[in-house]
Amino acid sequence: MYGTRPEFFFLQAAVPAGEGTYYYAGGFYGGRVGKVRDLLQSLVAMTTQDIDRDMVAIFHDESQINRYWASHPPAVTLSSAFLYPEPTPERCWGRPDLEPQEV
Repeated sequence: MYGTRPEFFFLQAAVPAGEGTYYYAGGFYGGRVGKVRDLLQSLVAMTTQDIDRDMVAIFHDESQINRYWASHPPAVTLSSAFLYPEPTPERCWGRPDLEPQEV
């Protein structure tokens, strides 16, 4: 779920065992302007603190987002269907309905 390497726990992005409910993907989020601004300002501050100590979270912004939301749970959590990889030929082998089509 969250980073478990020992060096991870020195990062601003660390989420200790027992904290956090979900692991959030970093590629899709939104909300009211003020809340998103607060999120981004916190992410910049946490990332800057880590960089100043020559440390970088393994999953970069996604690690920082999970730390933020462990402390500030979002009002709504969408299912993984909202951020699901598009099918590729390797994933759809044997499924003609999912094979890429020429247009």
